[in-house]
Amino acid sequence: MAYNRRLGADDGTVLFACSICGIPARYPTEMRYCSDRLFRCLQFCNDPHIPQEEDQKNGLTAKRREEVAPTFKVGAKPGWY
Repeated sequence: MAYNRRLGADDGTVLFACSICGIPARYPTEMRYCSDRLFRCLQFCNDPHIPQEEDQKNGLTAKRREEVAPTFKVGAKPGWY
């Protein structure tokens, strides 16, 4: 049995397919736009851990700060120099 849904709605939502599972859902009420530039439906693809977001967090914590070079006291040069 076929079911036809309207593309546009009166409340400002739009119907299109999920990037992961392909099931049609309404944006922004039934879908979310993730940082990996994919639209995920809240019904089946509601995974809170996106690998790219986790890698970005790990990269920010592992980012190294610039170290200050130690200063050494300069003494007299040796006679053979």
